[in-house]
Amino acid sequence: MRVTEDTDSVARAEARLEQIAPGYLELVRSASAALAVSGRRPAGDLGSELVAVAEAASFDLDVPTVSSLPGGAHLKTAVKRATSWYLRYLTSQLAAFAAAVVAMGEALAERLEGDRAEVAAELGELRQRVERLERSRLDEPEQGGGTSSPTIR
Repeated sequence: MRVTEDTDSVARAEARLEQIAPGYLELVRSASAALAVSGRRPAGDLGSELVAVAEAASFDLDVPTVSSLPGGAHLKTAVKRATSWYLRYLTSQLAAFAAAVVAMGEALAERLEGDRAEVAAELGELRQRVERLERSRLDEPEQGGGTSSPTIR
């Protein structure tokens, strides 16, 4: 079976590499893991989501032509050459769309941050107003002997 053969050849190559350069494979794997884009992001972290969209906005036109079938690689290469003009055209449109989506996301994020600042300022003003109103109410002498209903002015 092809998968078993590939797995065996990878295992042999890893063993040879470990003999030649001990620890190198682990170093490469840890560096790759550190550079990998994580699929998990904190909820509400708009900045990292925009980075993920921008990273996903690139399209690879280099279609693999490897094949285990006789003549398959030649056929895939011929199809690749025959359709490359069309794929370039389509990919350029997708890239332009992706760039527009990222730009829109950045504009929305900027506006959202501005709105958050405005809301925070208004909330601060409202808190101060409530405190003033509560202090003024405590400072007012009670009118009449019983419970009084608030006067609407």
